[in-house]
Amino acid sequence: MSYEAQPGHTTGVLPEIHEQPYAVRQEYLRHMRQAMLDEGGRDELLVEAGLSGAAIQGPGFFEGATNPGIQVEIDKAGLSDDELRSRIEAYASAVGLVLNQDAMAYHQPVPGPEAERNMAEARWGKTITEDEITAVYAELRTEFGDAAKDVYLVFSREGVRLINGTGAPNDEFHDKAFRAIEQALPHDFEYGSFKAFTDCFDRGGKDGKGYKDRIGAGRSDLQRAVDRVGRRTAEVNRRWAERLRRKEEHRAARARAQVGRPAERLARPSAAELDAWHAIHEIAERAEPAVRRALLAAIKAAQGESNPTAVAKAIEKGATTNQVLARVWTGIGGAALSKSLSTVMSEVISNAGQAAIDALAEGFKSEMGLSFTVHIPRAFDEGLHPYDSAKLNPRSDGLLPQQEDLLGR
Repeated sequence: MSYEAQPGHTTGVLPEIHEQPYAVRQEYLRHMRQAMLDEGGRDELLVEAGLSGAAIQGPGFFEGATNPGIQVEIDKAGLSDDELRSRIEAYASAVGLVLNQDAMAYHQPVPGPEAERNMAEARWGKTITEDEITAVYAELRTEFGDAAKDVYLVFSREGVRLINGTGAPNDEFHDKAFRAIEQALPHDFEYGSFKAFTDCFDRGGKDGKGYKDRIGAGRSDLQRAVDRVGRRTAEVNRRWAERLRRKEEHRAARARAQVGRPAERLARPSAAELDAWHAIHEIAERAEPAVRRALLAAIKAAQGESNPTAVAKAIEKGATTNQVLARVWTGIGGAALSKSLSTVMSEVISNAGQAAIDALAEGFKSEMGLSFTVHIPRAFDEGLHPYDSAKLNPRSDGLLPQQEDLLGR
């Protein structure tokens, strides 16, 4: 069974994600996939649907567009075809509900006479990549013309599968499909052909009635799992909506920082300041959930000028990048840090500092670079208190008043 994490266009959920680069959409998929796992790392919906199997990640492809996707290889486990398909439909419907999908689909390779084999498979030992599946589609356009959109490309653990929806006879389909693959890719292939049982069904309205009907009233455990997983995926969407809003605000603020008269630009935060603050958030967001929670908790627990609200206000007032980073550094440095959190914060400070360094005049780069890419990370590595690490700085730029007082500067 195949699915993507990006919400369907008709649902109105997180529409901004569709415009993000492929790598960002991959990250979103990972976060959603994590939200679908129980404490033991199992796919909670798959288990409650009475199924087992393994999931792989690869490029989904639909109507000429590539999106990161998941392929769940479901074990038959002695089930009849009818019972297996009933459970797969229930599982797919549950996934469709928690991921806000417009439609769900699955396919099942089954034995069949050659004339009925509507699926071609090319295997070369690893999953097809985003660039490769795009290249295959381009060659399919050469072979099938506009009907290429009706060739369903499905990544697999060993390569790629192509399902015939073109209406062409299956023997003709196989010839053209294999020729397209050979033209597009440099691999040595093993080919196979199968009869594929396929099904596709939509959500049946904004409330997902079509999905709910397929789950059925008799699967109360699965329905409860949908509620649990749905709350977790909703929280992922909430966080991503905030992250993408902040990204857009950063883009707009950065553009404003570079226009207008010199006096007007000086009155606003600089592009370097904005980049530094954005870097802190982005790195924190990419951390593992436990590390992210610890990081945010440490910031929240910090006193005085180092709490997030004060830092945000400092940026709004035009505080320098160094002052902003010093506030964050002081608050976090005073908290008990795990090794993983120390590593994350070291990266936060280094990257955020580097964003500022790159925007500084050439003469300042050497000293400032040492401060933010060497001394501060070293402090985390060696467990130094912020005040002690401040003594390593060749300049007092960015130190809070109490830090300067301790250094006698």
